[in-house]
Amino acid sequence: MNRKERFKKSYEYLRSKGRIHTQKDAAEKMKTTQQNMSAALKGNEKVLTDNFIIRFCAAFEGLINSEWLLTGEGSMLIGDISGDSNAIGHGASVSNSNDSKIVEKLLDEISEQRKLVSESQRQVDRLLSIVEKMTSNL
Repeated sequence: MNRKERFKKSYEYLRSKGRIHTQKDAAEKMKTTQQNMSAALKGNEKVLTDNFIIRFCAAFEGLINSEWLLTGEGSMLIGDISGDSNAIGHGASVSNSNDSKIVEKLLDEISEQRKLVSESQRQVDRLLSIVEKMTSNL
């Protein structure tokens, strides 16, 4: 099962349990747009990112296992050990391990965003310098 299929399965599970009824409901719960939710359900890789999946899991109060959504490992539901033989008797340590992986991924994402912001600021500074030179020559 690929990421798109896992995401769709978790979305349908939440619908079957009455936690959400529409894409708009899910989007509002995540504080994203219905268009992003639709794109994620279609498997759009630009939307269905690690960060999006982590936000999705967080929006539903830890019901859906983010590690399963991200990698396919373990069970779809947190606390459901039927699909994860490693979780038997080790629920807390698996959860802590998953939390550590999520934190690592979030920190990596923040680091990447900082690099992008820094590069953007350099470009803005360069453009300002060019504009200042052009205006001083007028």
